[in-house]
Amino acid sequence: SAGFSVYFAPQAGADASAALAQRLAAAPEVEQVRLITPAEALAELRGHVAAAAGAGMFDGLDADALPATIRATLAAEAPEARRRALAEQMAAAEGVEEVVVESVWLERLAAIRQLVRRLEWLAAAMFGLGVVLVCSASVRLALESRLAELRVLALVGASRSYVRRPFLYLGALYGGGGGLLAAMVVAAGLVWLDAPLRRLFESYGATLEVAGFDARFVAALMASGMALGILGAVFAVRGRLRELAVVS
Repeated sequence: SAGFSVYFAPQAGADASAALAQRLAAAPEVEQVRLITPAEALAELRGHVAAAAGAGMFDGLDADALPATIRATLAAEAPEARRRALAEQMAAAEGVEEVVVESVWLERLAAIRQLVRRLEWLAAAMFGLGVVLVCSASVRLALESRLAELRVLALVGASRSYVRRPFLYLGALYGGGGGLLAAMVVAAGLVWLDAPLRRLFESYGATLEVAGFDARFVAALMASGMALGILGAVFAVRGRLRELAVVS
C-alpha cells in the first residue's frame, strides 16, 4: 500500500511522537499507523543482523541513539495531492527530522496502469471492428443466397424495413453468439492463469480475488456483441438494398 515514513530527531520525546501518531491516525486517508519506538527499532535492527553478524553486535548500543519512527499506510483511493499535503504537514511538525514518501513506485504503477488501459481500449476497438466486419460479411452471404426472394418481395411492394428485419436479427444472433464465445474464452483464460496469479499475489502477501466476471459481465458482453452484429448487418443490407433498388 501507499504511505510514508516519519523519522523523528533522536532528541525528540516520546510524547511528541505519540501525539503525532494519534493525529495521523485521525486523518481519513490513513488506513494504518505504526509507531516504532527507539527500543523497538533497536530490537528490529538486532533481528535483521543477528544471522549475519551475531546477536551481541549491538549490546552496547543505547536505544536512545535511534530515532522514533512512524509508518503510515494510506488508502489506495486517496488523491496524490492529498498524500503529499499530509506528508508536508508531518514534515512541519515539531521533532520531525525527515519524511520519506513512498511514491516513486506508485507513479510508475500509475503510468503502467494508464498504458494498460489504453491498450485495452485499442484492443476493444480492434476486436469490435472485427466483429462488425465478420457479421457484415456473414449477413451479406445470407443476403446473396436470397436475392431471388428479395426481388420478388420488392415487386410485390415489401417495405425496406420488412426486407431488412430478418437480416438484422441474423446479425444480432451472430454478435450475441460471438459475445458468448468470448465470455467462454475469458473464463478458460482465467482458469488457466489462476494458479500462477495466486502464487504471484501470495508472494506479495495478498490474496487474488477475481472481480467483475459474473452474469452481469457476460450479459454486457453479449449485448455489446449483439449491438456490433446489428451494426454490421445494417452496413451489409443497406449497401445491397441500394444495389437492388428496393424501395418502400
